[in-house]
Amino acid sequence: MSFLFKFILVTVGYFLFDLFYVFYTRRVVEGRGYRAGAWASSMALISSIMVLIWVHEPRLIPAAMLGSFIGTVMAVRLDRPPKLRPLPIPQRIYDELPPDEDDQ
Repeated sequence: MSFLFKFILVTVGYFLFDLFYVFYTRRVVEGRGYRAGAWASSMALISSIMVLIWVHEPRLIPAAMLGSFIGTVMAVRLDRPPKLRPLPIPQRIYDELPPDEDDQ
């Protein structure tokens, strides 16, 4: 394999790894175990392949760094949590609340 091909392969591999890592982390936080497990196994596959490619070629470390940076930025942009709006509280709920001790 040529150096340029390895460089591109490692960049794309680490791009995907970081993309999957963000998705994995979000699914763990959401409590979705099976989806998080699927992302984790995909990450293990990609990281194993990438390590085998660049472990004897330290000149590929910048490719790994570049792919990781781009992957993280893209994942954060693609997998944004939905924006939550505060729900309006009806006035009757305010009227039913007991007064604070400071108000007495």
